[in-house]
Amino acid sequence: MQRRTIITLTVLIIAAGSIWGWDHYRYGLPGIPPPADPRAQTGLPIIAVTCPNHVRIAAEVVTTPRQQQKGLMYRETIAPRTGMMFIYEEEKYQQIWMKNVRVPLDIVFLNADKVITHIEKHLSAPAPDTPDESIPKTTGYGRYVLELGAGEADRLGLAKGMRLAFER
Repeated sequence: MQRRTIITLTVLIIAAGSIWGWDHYRYGLPGIPPPADPRAQTGLPIIAVTCPNHVRIAAEVVTTPRQQQKGLMYRETIAPRTGMMFIYEEEKYQQIWMKNVRVPLDIVFLNADKVITHIEKHLSAPAPDTPDESIPKTTGYGRYVLELGAGEADRLGLAKGMRLAFER
């Protein structure tokens, strides 16, 4: 009788966990699947970026000028909790240009200590026929720049002065 009770309780706990949002417990955000692995498309290395609320982002890493110039060009979507981390040689004002970017972005600038110095939210993607001089640009101070899908910075609760954690 005890064994049947333990099995029944285990099944009920598992069912309750899925009903009440196991994702919220496990990943910190309700109803959002675990981050996809963008390497399947690009072959770029991935780092895990951990937010102050312990939610993790899978970020593709770009370090060379050629990789940084391409960035997120021509991408049609950016999955939740994924992005692209630009790593620069020195900490200074960095400028991000939205040429050929097809999706709106949040852009997070971080200093060498991985502290957020500036967040530019909901930058619109330019139309394909937009002249170069009219394509949005944004500037912020830092050594690292994290590009996320628009609205992701708010969903993750990111704010100026917060420290992100990642290996680099």
